[in-house]
Amino acid sequence: MKKYKPFFRAGMINFLAYRFSLLTWLIVTALQVVCTVFLWLAVFKTSAEYQHIDINEVVINGFTLKSVIVYFVFSNIFSFITFGSDTMWNINEDIREGKIAVNIIKPISYRIRLLFTALGTSFGPTLIFGVPLYIIAYTVFVLTKMLIITNIWMFLFNILIFIILTVLAMILSDSIQFFFGVLCFYTSSAWGLSMLKNTITNFLSGSLLPLSFFKFGHFDLSKIVQYLPFAGLVQNPILVLINQSTINQSIHYVGLSLAWIIIFEIINKLSFMRASKAITVQGG
Repeated sequence: MKKYKPFFRAGMINFLAYRFSLLTWLIVTALQVVCTVFLWLAVFKTSAEYQHIDINEVVINGFTLKSVIVYFVFSNIFSFITFGSDTMWNINEDIREGKIAVNIIKPISYRIRLLFTALGTSFGPTLIFGVPLYIIAYTVFVLTKMLIITNIWMFLFNILIFIILTVLAMILSDSIQFFFGVLCFYTSSAWGLSMLKNTITNFLSGSLLPLSFFKFGHFDLSKIVQYLPFAGLVQNPILVLINQSTINQSIHYVGLSLAWIIIFEIINKLSFMRASKAITVQGG
């Protein structure tokens, strides 16, 4: 793996080269958190008025007002710092510029090279922004009793599992990026594919809405979407972080993410082999 370390380092350097862009996204994320808090505050206030109870007594699909605020604050931080992968766009650029053939025949794995670059890009903001933001948010929520630590050993176990799930989420996200990148072999633009990918992942990962809210009358869609790979991108790590999962559930989340990574990598390998046999380079 030593030959892939330079690509990991390059990913981190690339992150540092665009600090202003990252700062802009940080401000946008902060505004999203504020808007989300006010939105859910209105939802719970309306529900409390309808039921004629205190707003703190309202429970919607397993979430109280405090827990839903904690969930969305951490999910926004998690989404902001974890998914810095540009694998799909890198593949598309290689195809458009005619560099894909040269990269394929190099004595290194094209897939692993892109993975290490993506991990470097994600680890940079995680260390610089993520760790301080997690510590600050967790401290504030504990002091305001919005998040309660009842068992220190369970807390440490959850932190360990959260770290593991974070790394797995980075790899799984990049695997999905690579899958859509392979589809760029069959289209002239990655823009539409990017919009499709973002729509699917944002909606089914729990970043826009907890998956427990996917209930329509007697039809409980949440039981299905929780087993899809996208749940491991946001919801599962956050539920572990905010103490909303048991030990068995946490271990289940790890196993589920590992299984989907293996499945996606097999699909990616087979689809990339097929797509690379018919490369059409735009412009020559």
